[in-house]
Amino acid sequence: MTSARPEFGSQNVFDRYRAFSRIYFPLFKPFIFKMNAEIGLIRSSEASGVPIFERFFLGGINTVRGFRPYSLGPKIQIPVSPDPNAALFSFRKGGDKSLVFNWELEFDILKEMMIKGVLFIDAGNAYNDDENYSITKLRSSWGFGIRWYTFLGTLRFEWGLPFSPLPGEDKIVFEFNIGGSF
Repeated sequence: MTSARPEFGSQNVFDRYRAFSRIYFPLFKPFIFKMNAEIGLIRSSEASGVPIFERFFLGGINTVRGFRPYSLGPKIQIPVSPDPNAALFSFRKGGDKSLVFNWELEFDILKEMMIKGVLFIDAGNAYNDDENYSITKLRSSWGFGIRWYTFLGTLRFEWGLPFSPLPGEDKIVFEFNIGGSF
């Protein structure tokens, strides 16, 4: 649990709850099965609610691969100008609840050089204030990647493909990161 309170010097008042479970299971050489499950909830007792920069924004290499960073979750339509006839665009407002599931199969490619391959399936979403957690609203993807474990950290090169991309979403997303997975 994380809290932001005036007593701690914050101008915002909210409580963030997150729980996760991770399993690493060696199958047979050289395959390792990894599983991650995360749930999140953020609440505020103030009428102003949770600040937008504290809400859950999913998508990207550290949550649900195959989707652009921060692209999953609630959106609202905002006019581009004060004109009542102005066009609207989708503004990502983030969710107050989140679910993330990751399944990976990691295997050696060049064991001596610490280069590994990975196959994965991810699913997740962020939910609006008036929505409940819903498995049926999860967005899912699959993909593959290469990981090189170096003295700098893990270099991750991963390609994710959404199972059912919506109009405007990429059919394949490449991402690079230096750091561990889950």
